Amino acid sequence: MAIDTRVIDAIIHGKIEPKIYAFHTGTIPDYLKVGDTYRPVATRLDEWRRPGRFPDLVPVDKTWDARVDEHTYFRDLEIHSFLENEKHYIRLQPGQFPAAYYSREFFKGAEETDIDEAVTDIEKAHAEHSRKYRYYSLEEKHSQEYHYTRNATYSMRPNQETTVNNFIAAKGKGITKMLLFAVMRFGKSFTSMQCALAMQAKFVLIVSGKADVKEEWKKTVESHVDFANFFFLTKEDLERDSNCISKKLNDGKKVVVFLTLQDLNGNEIKKRHRQIFKNKVDLLIVDETHFAARAKSYGRVLRKENPSQEELDTVADAEKTIKRIHAEITLHLSGTPYEILANREFERDAIIAQYQFSDIIADRQKWDKENADAILKGDSDAEDGAKPVYEWDNPYFGFPEMIRFAFHLNKSAREKLAQLEEEGKTTAFSELFGTYSNDEDATGHDCFKNEREVFDFLKVIDGTEADDEVFGFLDYDKIKKGHMCRHMVMALPYCASCDAMEKLLDEHKDAFHNLSEYHVLNISGFNRPKDFDDLSKIKEKITAYEANDEKTLTLTVNRMLTGCTVPEWDTMIYLKGTASPQEYDQAIFRLQSQFVKTYVDGDKCIKIDMKPQTLLVDFMPFRVFHLQGKKSGIHNANTEKFGGNELEIRIKKDLEISPIITLNHNKLERVAPVDIIQAISQYSASHSVFDEVDNIPVDYQLRNDPALFEFIQRLPDYKSKGGIQIPATPEEGGTDLDTPDETEEATATESDNPSEQTPSSDSGSPLNSAALSDKGYIAKYKTLFSNILYYAFLTSDIVNSLDQILQTIDSPGNKRIAQNLGLSKGLLRTIRKKIDPYILGEWDNHIFNINKLSNDPAVEPLQRALTVIGQLSKISAAEVKTPETICDEMVALFPDDFLRHVAESGGRLLDIASKTAEFPLAFYKRLHSLGVSEEQIKQCIYAIPTSKMTYEFTLKFFRILGLREDHISCFTSYDLLEVRDDKGLIDYKKIAAILTQNKPFDQIKLTDTPQEGAEPVKFEAVIGNPPYNEDSQGESTGSNPIYHNFIDLAQYLSSINVFITPARYLFNAGKTPKTWNKKMLGDSHLSIAYYRQNPEDVFSGIPITGGVAISYWNKNIIHDAIHTFIPYDELRNIISKIRSLNPFEGLDHIIYIHSKFNLNNVYNAAPLMKSVIGNNGKDKRVRANAFEKIPLFTEHPTSTDDVKILGLYNEQRTYRYIQLQYLAHDSWLDKYKVFVPESNGASGMLGEEAARIISKPVIGYPHEGTTQTFIVIGALNTELEATNLLKYIKTKFCRVLLGSLKATQRNNSTTWANVPLQDFTEHSDIDWSKSIAEIDQQLYRKYNLSDDEIAFIEKMIKPME
Repeated sequence: MAIDTRVIDAIIHGKIEPKIYAFHTGTIPDYLKVGDTYRPVATRLDEWRRPGRFPDLVPVDKTWDARVDEHTYFRDLEIHSFLENEKHYIRLQPGQFPAAYYSREFFKGAEETDIDEAVTDIEKAHAEHSRKYRYYSLEEKHSQEYHYTRNATYSMRPNQETTVNNFIAAKGKGITKMLLFAVMRFGKSFTSMQCALAMQAKFVLIVSGKADVKEEWKKTVESHVDFANFFFLTKEDLERDSNCISKKLNDGKKVVVFLTLQDLNGNEIKKRHRQIFKNKVDLLIVDETHFAARAKSYGRVLRKENPSQEELDTVADAEKTIKRIHAEITLHLSGTPYEILANREFERDAIIAQYQFSDIIADRQKWDKENADAILKGDSDAEDGAKPVYEWDNPYFGFPEMIRFAFHLNKSAREKLAQLEEEGKTTAFSELFGTYSNDEDATGHDCFKNEREVFDFLKVIDGTEADDEVFGFLDYDKIKKGHMCRHMVMALPYCASCDAMEKLLDEHKDAFHNLSEYHVLNISGFNRPKDFDDLSKIKEKITAYEANDEKTLTLTVNRMLTGCTVPEWDTMIYLKGTASPQEYDQAIFRLQSQFVKTYVDGDKCIKIDMKPQTLLVDFMPFRVFHLQGKKSGIHNANTEKFGGNELEIRIKKDLEISPIITLNHNKLERVAPVDIIQAISQYSASHSVFDEVDNIPVDYQLRNDPALFEFIQRLPDYKSKGGIQIPATPEEGGTDLDTPDETEEATATESDNPSEQTPSSDSGSPLNSAALSDKGYIAKYKTLFSNILYYAFLTSDIVNSLDQILQTIDSPGNKRIAQNLGLSKGLLRTIRKKIDPYILGEWDNHIFNINKLSNDPAVEPLQRALTVIGQLSKISAAEVKTPETICDEMVALFPDDFLRHVAESGGRLLDIASKTAEFPLAFYKRLHSLGVSEEQIKQCIYAIPTSKMTYEFTLKFFRILGLREDHISCFTSYDLLEVRDDKGLIDYKKIAAILTQNKPFDQIKLTDTPQEGAEPVKFEAVIGNPPYNEDSQGESTGSNPIYHNFIDLAQYLSSINVFITPARYLFNAGKTPKTWNKKMLGDSHLSIAYYRQNPEDVFSGIPITGGVAISYWNKNIIHDAIHTFIPYDELRNIISKIRSLNPFEGLDHIIYIHSKFNLNNVYNAAPLMKSVIGNNGKDKRVRANAFEKIPLFTEHPTSTDDVKILGLYNEQRTYRYIQLQYLAHDSWLDKYKVFVPESNGASGMLGEEAARIISKPVIGYPHEGTTQTFIVIGALNTELEATNLLKYIKTKFCRVLLGSLKATQRNNSTTWANVPLQDFTEHSDIDWSKSIAEIDQQLYRKYNLSDDEIAFIEKMIKPME
């Protein structure tokens, strides 16, 4: 099916040949106007139609090429000459039509056919070498001299003049560190040198992270007449004469020295650089500062591409080097300083230019408008003595318009990436273009792993094959006719990819209609030609091909994509996976250099724009959308326009300048601003709030405000894995949450005085912002921003900026939200006043996105709730949201009939620990699917939030779903556990009585005294993911567990409850009371519906030792109690078979603890050891750190009586010696045994992947002991028995049974209880002389294991030799 190209038919025109045009106008009847233009004819005619000129003009039916062959052009003056001298037509004279605009280019009686004759005569005269007309031929400018001819006289453009003025103003304010932020092609080197002139600098030092920008600087300094007194010096000049700088300066000359940072690096100052570090530099210019001081990984890639280049490798070295240079002014240059701006490294007045590509276009249009009259006059109408103004006199003439194609990959490539992702191999776009090896010396570095898909991709863009998602742009006729895609760059992910691409294009040349026409230049691959190490050779090659009207395709990774100009490049096919705005923009704007050819005839010339349009072709559409949004946001920040509406306006302007084209159902479409906004919103929807916080730039300047700093310093730390650590318990002074009704009565009195709302710096100790490290500040700053995002998320008002938050914060509901989030109007007002504009723009974008997501009325409530809830993986360390799929599984445990009965009878379903109402949402979905009415659903769902913050989230979701807000309690889950009896124990019966009072749920207080005899209401079911620990800092800390208290409470409240909790109690492990563990394991109403040993399967990034389990307790169902929890059916069957044998004795019976001290003897010999040994000197255990803490241990024995002890030193296994008298006598000490690490560490546990279960065991010989790091197994009489025991422990059979009771990494004696004890003597029924694998087979037979059971063991356990 043919692709509909109408949208680009109207956009793409490509190279514009000079044209002769003509028109009639009723204003000057019977005359024909004849002119020429070097821009689109329609543009020129529109200029003539403007008010005061000829709005009624009617163009003739055709235009004429103003050229006689490919390299020779003529002007409209030659047409005029023919009409006047050959046809004798009379020109319009001044005053003939007084009311009309006057132009001498009108000819009375002339017609279209006369111009035909004129063109024919001009072509004939050229063929006959006649001098009758003037012809313009290409001016050759390909000098290969080492030093440039100083003949450039161009002046500064207005934006460059403004930049120099800003530089002088900043210098006058004492600013010594400045930033020139301007896109590529602005002329940063020329402008910087003008700054040097303005400050009368004599010594200018240019430092760059990249060597290949040297030639650009050399050309600027040596070719322009303004810099005639400067001498350009390089590393080579300094090597020839280390005093050349001083000599030039002493002779009254000025010097510009260009060096790379790599050349300057090193602890010792090189001889040739002594003058640089010794003398004061007037102006230090740090070129491509985003690269030089930040791109360490980028530098490594570049070095691989071109070993001859000197690149900087570390950020620290870069900044250290720059600081060692004594400079009066340091000027940083960058076209993509996103990270620099984000981190607010420069004060406002220090940024002397902020110039984006859209500014260039705007300035170009402004110049055209201001000079329209002069251009229209041209040569013929120029006033006497005045120099004519031409279209090419516009200083921005030749800056191309970039058209961006954002396509998906072709079908086979998409399927391949989907396959790789499904196989768990990669999701990286760039891997499609990976090779069998990225090593130069390895076989396969020039072959794509996915060659068929890459070949298909090339055929589609070539136009030889069609695809629904890709436009074959190389075969599009307007691109061909417009002389576009003549010199393309293909950016590939790896050096080897360049070799593979070159080989593929060469081997299949005949398969392509268009790609076969290109000369392939591989400049980054391992197979690149040797002379391509010299960048000038590459440029010469491209220029030579262009002169011969031949096309090129340059293959690169990063070479020549930073600070390098290749005017001929007009198309980039971007096939890398980068998401870095700096790297991306640096690459794609290589296309935006002017490519203008000058054609001369004596002292006259014309200029032709060879590439008015360029093409960027990207196959990651979202990247194009995302970066467009980011760049528009930067522009708005620079112009101090904030908020989502302003962003959309800016995007609209940017898209008008540089359109984005996508392909949708075989139709090319132009992307609208709303498409960009939606893409950004979809990105936000697919990422949690924590992702948004992680990506926000940090404003370090906020800490300079004392009051703000005090507030920020008091905030809890934001932690990317643990969440935002906000105390989950209410503040002292009350247990009730601020609820809507209570807040509304007290809202009107909030002071507008910032000092009453923002923490004051007058109280307490003096503030010192330096006392808080950058890392600490960032953690607290992110907490602040996350709470602001939560406000935008929770409010029902539409807010798209911090300003709009300030406008809405005074309403009752919003004030309560702000208070529960720790925010105030005064605080936010101060932040708004102090925050960096760029960072505020980033804040506003995130605020807009998240508010739109949660309040979009166009999205159906349930879908909106599901989308929004996906944002909240965790609210804080204590508030971890339960994933939607797990909630659904837990709710699915309740029988259908039971849930219908609850809803229809007015019963109650309670989430006892609500974070984001995820369980109410799951109930809502389930009840809907059962056909329960909306009203009945509303009546039956209740929630108790875990904190003030989660109250707001629960309320938000209740509102979205239309649930009853008065079904949310005004107290928290933690508060429940504060209800105690006279003995200080949790009073479950009283809590249940309070919660089941027959009164509105939000009016219940935990201080209530239920009326005796009153009929209680009933909760039919309780569900939850309760707080796990009392200090709310995450389950893995040393704090005491509390989740079991909620399980007990639920059994008082309802007949059915479902919980997800840590699973260690199932193994009688962890800190829950052992009596409670046994009660649960012996409860015939309890079953385990779900168990995951790896908590990451459920809660990403949350460490929960021992895994997680979903328990289902139903008072009305009785079944066999669990007693011993085994999560695998096969393993349960194996253990059942083994334990059925009589007598059964486990290996735990021969396990002993580590060595112990004889403290009396230790203190007699070394009394000071009492202060070192733990538990006030009473701890007898030889602890894991004993080798480091106790000097009684020696590296070598001091007597024949010394005991050899196995332990760890510097985390490595080692042996130390200690005298026998210092140890307690253990029965096993003089026996043979096996030492096994007490903790298995990285050895793994039973799970989805095969595990070792234990780390390497070793034989312990008589008179050998161990620290607490190991356990002791056996007290055997012979080495043979110990060897056999060691083999047994290494069997898969033994280790799978050990794993059956391991809930943690520890291997204490109880975990070995399911491992049957064997006879390790020569009389055993097992032949221990066999290999471990063969011993396993004997054990399988001994215990009569089935094939499935054997397969289970073999799958779950790694071999150990």
